[in-house]
Amino acid sequence: MPTKINAALFVIAVVFLLCSCQSKKESLPASSGKTAEILFLIDKSYWNGRVGDSIRAVFKSDYLLLNQPEPKFNLANIEEKDFSNIFESHHNIFIVDINPQNTKPKFELKKDVWAKPQMIFKISAANTSDFLNVLSTQQNQILNCLQENERARIIKSLIRDEDVTITNTLNKLYGIALTCPKGYFIATKSKDFCWIRRETETTSTGIILNFYPYTDTLSFNESIILNRRDSLTKNFIPGPTEGSYMQVSQNVVLPVFKTINFKGHYAIETRGLWEVKNDFMGGPFMSFTFVDETKNRVTTLDAFVYAPQEEKRNFMMHAESILYTFESCKNK
Repeated sequence: MPTKINAALFVIAVVFLLCSCQSKKESLPASSGKTAEILFLIDKSYWNGRVGDSIRAVFKSDYLLLNQPEPKFNLANIEEKDFSNIFESHHNIFIVDINPQNTKPKFELKKDVWAKPQMIFKISAANTSDFLNVLSTQQNQILNCLQENERARIIKSLIRDEDVTITNTLNKLYGIALTCPKGYFIATKSKDFCWIRRETETTSTGIILNFYPYTDTLSFNESIILNRRDSLTKNFIPGPTEGSYMQVSQNVVLPVFKTINFKGHYAIETRGLWEVKNDFMGGPFMSFTFVDETKNRVTTLDAFVYAPQEEKRNFMMHAESILYTFESCKNK
């Protein structure tokens, strides 16, 4: 077991103290690394023991409601002696500093130290028990920060590849801004509904927009949210065979609802699985339902994925990030 901070960790500690310079941050390179990947700087003896097991239990737990189990994050690890400038640009870095000289357990979080967007976490502790206590206390904050950072990276790529035609159409029809990258197209639209699609040979991604006047809080009722989705998909999203259509699947896994703050709006987040009535297609979906106060209307933003031969987490993260580009335009 290491008993003192070596040169690499000392350098990192200095960076934590000096990285607040704003002008430096503005010139930072784009962060690197795979989607939903965390790089752990940790001694191998800890990674292969109780500490590593606890880390994997937190960060490799299942991504919520996919057709098959997939982890929230993929984990990579290197030892302190192997850390060099080629790893500095990674978008998520987690430093594990377990050292008897650490007299008091401490959690640190820094943004955009060597690259942008970037999150760097550090837990300093004298022993394994202290480390695990800090991890347990801070894990929700860490997970939220990681999710936000992944979303920020994806949104940057969406903006770089924005389909301006879709943006202008949505602004004109519904008075909203939503950034869809090239490759998406508007498949169906009406005064209160829009279906935006991206199709490849093996996958399909859909974005559903729905608007209706706000009258009372029943708009946030879980059954009403599901029934409204089923009504819209039955009418507007047909399946591949005659008489088939999309509907919420409640046979094996029930949808999950959560109250969240969606970009300043009280919202109901819904996650579940969809299936095609009278056919065999299916996949995950998620939505946000909230009141757009500027227009006194209920807005539902919905994303779904069909990728029968592929893992679906990254597709869902990409589609969810599109929803997070939503803005209500006050001029309409």
